Amino acid sequence: MIATKPHTIAVMSRTASSDAVPDALGHFGPYGGTFVPETLVAALEQLRAEYDKAKNDPAFDEEFQYYLREYVGRPSRLYFAKRLTERTFFSTLKTRN
Repeated sequence: MIATKPHTIAVMSRTASSDAVPDALGHFGPYGGTFVPETLVAALEQLRAEYDKAKNDPAFDEEFQYYLREYVGRPSRLYFAKRLTERTFFSTLKTRN
């Protein structure tokens, strides 16, 4: 395991609870860092860069909100299954489950 970024240790008084959440760089405590297998470092850096681009993109946010609204945390909405209705001669409603 390696740290992806060197971290300068600042001498200051800290409480145990301040180490429970990461700082702006994602580091935990004075020795914190991103500790991952070396083979994953490049992939995580690429993921971080893509996330930074996407989080401020209105088109991405619109699509993300759509998926949250339609698929996350509740049963799917009913929809009219037109082709199935045509084949069975019964009005058919389905869910995406």
